Amino acid sequence: MRKRIQVGELGLPMLLLLLAGLAGCVRSKGEVLVSTLPSDLRLERQGALLLRVFSDIEGSEECCDGIRDSLSSQLKERGLFSEIRTADGDEAGPVATRLEVKVVKLKKVGTMSRMFLGRHKGQARVVTENRLYSQAGNRELGSFIADGESSLKGVIPELSGTTKQAVKRIVEQIVAVLQQHAGE
Repeated sequence: MRKRIQVGELGLPMLLLLLAGLAGCVRSKGEVLVSTLPSDLRLERQGALLLRVFSDIEGSEECCDGIRDSLSSQLKERGLFSEIRTADGDEAGPVATRLEVKVVKLKKVGTMSRMFLGRHKGQARVVTENRLYSQAGNRELGSFIADGESSLKGVIPELSGTTKQAVKRIVEQIVAVLQQHAGE
């Protein structure tokens, strides 16, 4: 004799199954973990910014290039500085501020591994130590640590859940900090 399962009896197992499915929909996030920048710090908008992005982590070149290119683009778009120079490019001429971005933690997730392994690949993550210097006297103004993490899946497969998405979150955090301290 077969026992018939009532809909009410499926409540707990269905709820657990639903929660397990939602766990895979973790959103990407970015945050500033620690900051030693003085709250009254004002950066010179009229001055040029020298941007240097680097890492001691093997295989981080693509990530560093992505951060540098995206950060340069975002800062130019928002007009936070009169000019953005990269340490790889032309360093001639005076700059008001120097920003050093060091990638200290990197967990890469590529598009192919995301497609084949899905959420089992985990989340991409980038952590940077960021130091601001005044070029007048090469004095450190302060530092902050930014953390960017990808989602586990999303609507745009080529960006969602990959290192590119984590880089995007890092850049958003760095720009937000610089914008907070941008002088008028």
